[in-house]
Amino acid sequence: MSTDNYNYTGKSVLVTGSARGIGFAIAEGFARAGATVFVNDRLADSVSSAIDRILASVENANVYPLPFDVTEESAVVAAFKEIEDKAGQLDICISNAGTQHRETVDTLDRETFSRIVDENLVSHFGIAKHAGAEMVKRGGGRLIFIASMLALHGRSGLAPYCSAKAGLVNLIRVLSAEFGESGVTVNGIGPGFIETELTADIRKDQEVVDKVNGRTPVARWGRPEDLVGPALFLASDTSSFITGQTLYVDGGLTSVYI
Repeated sequence: MSTDNYNYTGKSVLVTGSARGIGFAIAEGFARAGATVFVNDRLADSVSSAIDRILASVENANVYPLPFDVTEESAVVAAFKEIEDKAGQLDICISNAGTQHRETVDTLDRETFSRIVDENLVSHFGIAKHAGAEMVKRGGGRLIFIASMLALHGRSGLAPYCSAKAGLVNLIRVLSAEFGESGVTVNGIGPGFIETELTADIRKDQEVVDKVNGRTPVARWGRPEDLVGPALFLASDTSSFITGQTLYVDGGLTSVYI
């Protein structure tokens, strides 16, 4: 994906959950646009591998490893301190980390439900609290959350994930109201069906693949790089009057009824 229309030289960006999938594509996109990018995952080896891939594809990329668990507040605090030490400040925060668990409600237990909500909603609150506080104090910044089209629709077997993503979309609205006067914009990106590790299992079922293709106006699954342009736009000065919104990048799927 071309980043020629964007120049983020001198800007620092944190992308959580960026060792693979959508997060990796966004981290690579910002690196290609000249930003200093902090690559995150729980596992240091995964972060190291992702950085090697970015360095191999982006000449003179400025990328730094930042392995930490987004669900652990002490780790989040330490991570933001490290960003401050290395970059001086964080200009853009892409809160992407999350997970899925497929199980219907009849067998799903409360512990699992709570864990998935924690990873897909509460952890975003933790990132927003710490990143937002610094941005508000400084008088500017961009917070972008990776939500899902499943914030708008239910899907069997994904009760905690759908619930969390719906909550995240409303959290985005609340944060936009609280941070707006300080020059901090808060927006979301809601991917549709994207070819990532999270969808690998269901993409083994050709009937599912064909159904998604048939119901999506652009007649294909999305790719991680389809999320790069929206992220670059929402982080830019050209989007300074956009806040509290979630942009659904889904090939038109949520806009039609077939």
